[in-house]
Amino acid sequence: MSDASFLALAIDRDATGTLVEQICDQIRRRIIDGRIATGTQLPSTRVLAMELGTSRSSIVTAYEQLVAEGCIRSKARSGYLVCDVAPQPMTPQLVAKETPLEQASYQPMRFAPGVPDMRLFPHRAWAAAMARVMRDNRKRLLTERICSVIAICAGRLPPTSRIGAK
Repeated sequence: MSDASFLALAIDRDATGTLVEQICDQIRRRIIDGRIATGTQLPSTRVLAMELGTSRSSIVTAYEQLVAEGCIRSKARSGYLVCDVAPQPMTPQLVAKETPLEQASYQPMRFAPGVPDMRLFPHRAWAAAMARVMRDNRKRLLTERICSVIAICAGRLPPTSRIGAK
């Protein structure tokens, strides 16, 4: 298809959303509303980019998003075709099962790279292991510690040396 005017997309460059979001929303709405029929071939990315005065990569990204959502499909050497997307009405059963966010027992999860979830750490097992090591090797550990401190003070060992390393 060489003409993109049948889509009648209107891009607002002052809108809060990105161009890709605007393109996706408008095409998706037209497909769901039935204004673009199932099986219709969408304009090529180059033609639509020229018509909208935007980059081809924006159109490619929008089309890829619509493919991921199942609104359109890519056909090798033919472009993009509209899929059969029937709007899913909200049934009373589905609406009744939903609970408002205020009523849900929701705890936001804190994700931080490299920081483990300390609730999962086996504190009791760790404490027991440390107590066993200290109890069984008290004299050796104390002797090593004292020798290391003396060596550091005498300048024979750098302060960053690991105590007890073999």
